[in-house]
Amino acid sequence: MLEVNPGLEAKTLFGHLQEKYLGHYQDGQLRTLQRHVKIWRALAGPPKEVFFAQEHKPGQLCQSDFTSMNDLKITVGGAAFEHLIYHFVLP
Repeated sequence: MLEVNPGLEAKTLFGHLQEKYLGHYQDGQLRTLQRHVKIWRALAGPPKEVFFAQEHKPGQLCQSDFTSMNDLKITVGGAAFEHLIYHFVLP
């Protein structure tokens, strides 16, 4: 499998190709390689971070959740204490 170096620039790659294949690649072809590398990175490069901006309006929204605590086997006075924890948050 080919190891990807995200910091490798097309200009560096082009210089390597010019050294390896003397006289085969002309300086005017650099920009074409840069465009192809840019497209390749967009399609096959590392994944981009996805970000969804949120607008919080104080007092209009809340989040709540119940969590069962029975798996913890808590006892009170020797008797099983079956209970839920309620969590409420205002963003």
